[in-house]
Amino acid sequence: MMRTGVEKVIAVKPYEALASIYDQVMIHVNYKYWAQYIQALLEKYAGAAHWIVDLSCGTGSCCAFLHQLGYKITGMDASPSMIRQARRKNYPPAVAESLFCGDMMRPYLHRRPPVMISLYDSMNYLLDDRHWQWCLTNVYDSLEDGGLFIFDVSTIYNSQHDFCAYHEEQSVAGGWYSRHSTFNRENQLQRNNFRIKLAGQTKVIYEEMHVQVIRSLSNVIDFINASPLELVAAFKDFSFEPFTERCERVHFITAKMRQP
Repeated sequence: MMRTGVEKVIAVKPYEALASIYDQVMIHVNYKYWAQYIQALLEKYAGAAHWIVDLSCGTGSCCAFLHQLGYKITGMDASPSMIRQARRKNYPPAVAESLFCGDMMRPYLHRRPPVMISLYDSMNYLLDDRHWQWCLTNVYDSLEDGGLFIFDVSTIYNSQHDFCAYHEEQSVAGGWYSRHSTFNRENQLQRNNFRIKLAGQTKVIYEEMHVQVIRSLSNVIDFINASPLELVAAFKDFSFEPFTERCERVHFITAKMRQP
């Protein structure tokens, strides 16, 4: 990156600055394929489901593709900056008007949906055991009877092999960013340090520290078993194959079983 003059480094909350260039940073992610995989899971486990609530929708990319597949969508995200960026995109009104700021640990809605999802390792941002308990319990309370909660986690294997000592920097439409990632196996902390320079702000570099806890898959299953939700299935790497600890990502399908 070419730098001129004195630059001020300002620490901001995760996604506060990154939101403006997030879609460029994540351009490698095939959200259409991800939406199709969610559709395949729903066809197998909830064929009649028509409404999906995305608890960590980011800038709404997956929501838009799920809408194209015929689902009614509600999207929420804890980052106001990400929701603002989503609303700037050229989405159909049915998508744009469904996006709002909210906490996935407290997903209170006016009606109970048949399906809730949390994608792209957003659950890894639950740093404390209590956060998992609150999230899974409140999701259970928010779902209709028989409803599904589908979520994925990034694995220890992925952190150790791909993001233990990872660095990249790139100019993108709207600015520039660098990312330096480290993983501490002892405390299970994945740290992703972003430095971001936005177009038109030549004297400012924003710094964001994104922290995740990368738990063993057995630990995730323990959380599910301790919650009111029931584990229906879990699959590795966008497949219908059994997971192992050597997967990069695992999708969990959980259910709020109907009361007798």
